[in-house]
Amino acid sequence: AFTLVHFWYGFFCGFSAQAVYDQWFITLFNIIYTSLPVLAMGLFDQDVNDQNSLRYPSLYKPGQQNLLFNKRQFFLCTLQGVTTSFLLFFIPYGAFSAVVKEDGSNFSDQQTFAVTIATTLVIVVSVQIGLDTHYWTAVNHLFVWGSLIVYFAILFSMQSYGLFG
Repeated sequence: AFTLVHFWYGFFCGFSAQAVYDQWFITLFNIIYTSLPVLAMGLFDQDVNDQNSLRYPSLYKPGQQNLLFNKRQFFLCTLQGVTTSFLLFFIPYGAFSAVVKEDGSNFSDQQTFAVTIATTLVIVVSVQIGLDTHYWTAVNHLFVWGSLIVYFAILFSMQSYGLFG
């Protein structure tokens, strides 16, 4: 969803290589906002506990027979990403393009549009990670909720330039 938003945006900026997101958001997205929650999920998530996995070896059969990840699952995951990126771009685009101020000027600029899409993206990705996590630990909570808190703290500090000085 993160990358395909740039694809949709390309149709409106003439494929000029103008980025949708702020450069700091692009840098921090894969480092803080999404990689740490995914890392925690990969390290600590479990669908059954260790005693049951040893007691019932047949639990491994779906993975060995490629029932959990196959071409159909890959296609569905790709379709979800394309649909998510489409909605993440075009809902704010439609909302901002139809709104004008009392003097007839546009209500938003590119920065407002970018922050709206970026905020929605971080929330959607965090919710998706939360829905995919079967076994929550303190580390999972720390990374998922911590990445959201860090995002909003950085967003506040970047958007409040001149507020405290």
